[in-house]
Amino acid sequence: MKTCAEYLDSVKAKKHFSSDYQLAKFLGESPTRLSNYRTRGSAFDDEMAVKVADVLGIDPMEVIIAANLQRAKRPEQKEFWQRVGQRFSALLLTVSIGLISFSVTTPQPVQAADSVQSFTIMLNNIQCWECS
Repeated sequence: MKTCAEYLDSVKAKKHFSSDYQLAKFLGESPTRLSNYRTRGSAFDDEMAVKVADVLGIDPMEVIIAANLQRAKRPEQKEFWQRVGQRFSALLLTVSIGLISFSVTTPQPVQAADSVQSFTIMLNNIQCWECS
């Protein structure tokens, strides 16, 4: 998982900022706080994690989990957040595969319209057949 400093680098690159001062101003944080994320290894609080995730267009839980993993002090805490991160990654992979397979098997509008038209013709023929 990424560190909070790496997420900040991603936001900085995405927004084409040349300084942490610009990044801090954009995120509504003090430059000192951003410096703490970089130099002291401080972890985001949940609000900051959500802000960063929104800018990057990723699920906020990814950043929240990474921040909690970074914040964890005891080995069992770190193991817990690593397991949560692995489960979250597995869930995202499963959802992604489901969406891909859904988009592959879903007919295009023209195909769907042809299917509806064919079905309507079949229903009309059945109704006519029953009438005679």
